[in-house]
Amino acid sequence: MGETGKQAFIDKSGEVVIKPGFYQVKEFSHGLAAVQPEQGGKWGYIDTSGEMVISPQFTEAQSFSDELARVSYGHENGGRGWFGFIDRAGEFVISPRYDSAEDFSAGYSCVFDGNRDRYYIIDKRGNTVIDSVPAKHQIQCRSGYNLGRE
Repeated sequence: MGETGKQAFIDKSGEVVIKPGFYQVKEFSHGLAAVQPEQGGKWGYIDTSGEMVISPQFTEAQSFSDELARVSYGHENGGRGWFGFIDRAGEFVISPRYDSAEDFSAGYSCVFDGNRDRYYIIDKRGNTVIDSVPAKHQIQCRSGYNLGRE
């Protein structure tokens, strides 16, 4: 934290490399870090020089994993929005359409479609790899993709 109460980035020796200027930050991954410049504001991404390279526009934003970042977009009036995935240019690779989603790992993500009340495993193009497991059978949807049992 800096004098302003905002967060900065330091290197391994403790030297400030990006000055305080963010209310919240995530760790760097694939050369970018998710940042929230103001409390309650939108999230964007900076590069390792501190330059904002993807403008703040997301309700939530996570670090990049498997070259994609999970973000929430929309629902401006207090809702979380829909989850989708962006590339390092800030373009949606998988449009925001899921009620929840996990980060990609080994090329796959677990997503939840609340309208259908089902979980799916998708690949990095958004294609369904494992089709619809009812939410009432869901056990674990994190690393390992253990979706459920009857």
